[in-house]
Amino acid sequence: MIIIEGSKNLFQKNLKYYILYGIVFELITNLYKPFSVKFLERIGGSDFDISLFNALPGLIMLFTLIPGILLLRNLNIKKTTGLMVVLSRIFILLYAFVPFFPIAYQPFAFTMITALMSAPTAIYLTGFQSLTGDLFEPDEWVKAVSVKSKYSVLMIIFITLLTGQLLTVLPQNDNQRILLYQGFFLLAFLFTGVELGLLKKMKVTHHTQNAIGPFKDVIKHIFSNKRFMLYVYCSLTFHFGWQMGWPLFTIYTIKNLGANEYWLAIISISSLVTMFIGHIYWPRLIMKYGNATITAVCTVGMSITPILYIVSKNLYVLVVMAAIAGIVTSGTLTVLLSGVLEVIPRENRMLYMGVYTTFTNITLTIAPIVGHHLLTSKNIQFALVITALFRIIGGITFVIRDIYIKKTQTYL
Repeated sequence: MIIIEGSKNLFQKNLKYYILYGIVFELITNLYKPFSVKFLERIGGSDFDISLFNALPGLIMLFTLIPGILLLRNLNIKKTTGLMVVLSRIFILLYAFVPFFPIAYQPFAFTMITALMSAPTAIYLTGFQSLTGDLFEPDEWVKAVSVKSKYSVLMIIFITLLTGQLLTVLPQNDNQRILLYQGFFLLAFLFTGVELGLLKKMKVTHHTQNAIGPFKDVIKHIFSNKRFMLYVYCSLTFHFGWQMGWPLFTIYTIKNLGANEYWLAIISISSLVTMFIGHIYWPRLIMKYGNATITAVCTVGMSITPILYIVSKNLYVLVVMAAIAGIVTSGTLTVLLSGVLEVIPRENRMLYMGVYTTFTNITLTIAPIVGHHLLTSKNIQFALVITALFRIIGGITFVIRDIYIKKTQTYL
């Protein structure tokens, strides 16, 4: 570990650009992602296409993430991250060409572009998570992540409301609506230059040094890290239930309740408002009680979301339920990142993050398909109940971990 600079002034500068980067990242992401499943439906996608849309990225990342990180781990993390940013944004541009495919192949083309985009995106996000550890000192991680998340939520609220309104009010028919989608894809791609500029302005406080040695020995060392692996076991269990619900929530909202782009925006904003409030209070609770305790609380709390969907018999009720779900979602997003950074050593951090992300991609590949199977074999209500059960089991593993840590007073 080489210390570059550790002043309060550097922290403030990094925090400023870290926040701005988060805002631009969410601007780009929310120009295409919130309504991507609705776009898939409008070009003829089925329930199975929606499940594949959620599952295939995990499969692609499963086979590309570790090789990609191994290839790039000895390069500068910022440059590596920047390269992956450009590659991932090119795929967003490709979205705009999907409507030019034959109608029968458009859902497949859109799903495959999304799946292939996940490869550079996974390396990019893993690199950026690792970079977060290099930009800030350990006692600054929670503050940096939570403040960035808080301001990012404001951008998500603004851009989601704007795009939802435009997609509902401006188009007079589906052809015009598809054209507007294409404009959003192009605009998202054009903001890549701003994203890269902000990334360049961040200055590391530490250089993470990668241990030199055979890949087999490095991996063996990672798997022998009991502190890290305990977190992985708990996170995998939780992620399975978390990811299982993703296509089910979308299918229930669009197919069962009939939501269009406007309603999708309203539901999203309802959740985001409470997430914004949550990002104010969760960091204080994390600082007071620790990552382990708050992780247990938030992950158990996430089990209520599927039940909230079941009791929502119309879109008005779902708006209220989404607001309730947003409270624990904000805590979960904050604590999972700060929690994994807490159990990862600086040495080989990027490879650790790659291993962790690869494990969660295993569940991402399987969980949505399991959710779709439950949907087709029974019904949406049954699938959501099973999702809730898996989520609470995952949350309980974090509770057990928290109890174990408190009893041993150590992280193994």
